Amino acid sequence: MADDSTTVPSSLKVGPNINTDELRRQIAVILKDANLEEMTAKTVRQQLETNLKCDLSDRKKELHDLIMEFIKAQPE
Repeated sequence: MADDSTTVPSSLKVGPNINTDELRRQIAVILKDANLEEMTAKTVRQQLETNLKCDLSDRKKELHDLIMEFIKAQPE
């Protein structure tokens, strides 16, 4: 019997179809007004998955790097 927890609903696109520039733009939208001290990479990923209607679990490392890139670019 297959483990349903790893099955992606057919209504969701697979994350690799979303290019890095689109992820970067979406991350900026999510984080621009967020409290960066309380926001987690998981929360950002979940919001991206909701906004883009896709599964991004295979791209966690890339998302983490893009989130850190955004944070480092912010004035202190």
